[in-house]
Amino acid sequence: MQKLSEEVEKISGYVDLRMNDAKCKIMVSDYCWKDSTVVRAEGAEIEVVEDFCYLGAIYRTVETVTKSAAQESGKHQVSSAG
Repeated sequence: MQKLSEEVEKISGYVDLRMNDAKCKIMVSDYCWKDSTVVRAEGAEIEVVEDFCYLGAIYRTVETVTKSAAQESGKHQVSSAG
């Protein structure tokens, strides 16, 4: 992921663009990516998030959705003890 970030910085620099590290976030959308390496842009650490809102739509990682569904199903279980 760091290599991709560096490549974006390099290419965007050719047209005098810079990454805004205050607005950059990383959201992993696959269980397979478990890299804990810190990703940096413009020298600042980029935050890894589990969800974000874009134009009113909320996007979540698969892991967050799975956790949320498990919590919701636990709330709706009815005890059959009597």
